[in-house]
Amino acid sequence: MPEISRRVQQMPRSILFESFGNFIVYLLIAGGHYAYVYYRKYRERELRSLEFGGRLAQAELTTLKTQLQPHFLFNTLNTISVLMMRDAGAANRMLVRLSDLLRLSLDHVGFKRFR
Repeated sequence: MPEISRRVQQMPRSILFESFGNFIVYLLIAGGHYAYVYYRKYRERELRSLEFGGRLAQAELTTLKTQLQPHFLFNTLNTISVLMMRDAGAANRMLVRLSDLLRLSLDHVGFKRFR
């Protein structure tokens, strides 16, 4: 009986020590899991930010192109108009080249051209 009573008295202490070790292991596993989840969310946010930055740059480029194209077209048409007074053949060649350029640019953008 004295052996049993001694073991019963030591039981709370041994349970406490074993539980403490298991608790430390649990904290390490849970901390590792939360660190992994946090890192994954951080990387997803970073990738989304890069994607949005790329989309913004593309939108700005498209806006710039739409602003420049009418300006270029009006200047070219004005030049052809002036050239019509001096050399009709050269003006005609310039009009043909301009129409080819416009067709190529519309094909590049993805518009279907009508012939």
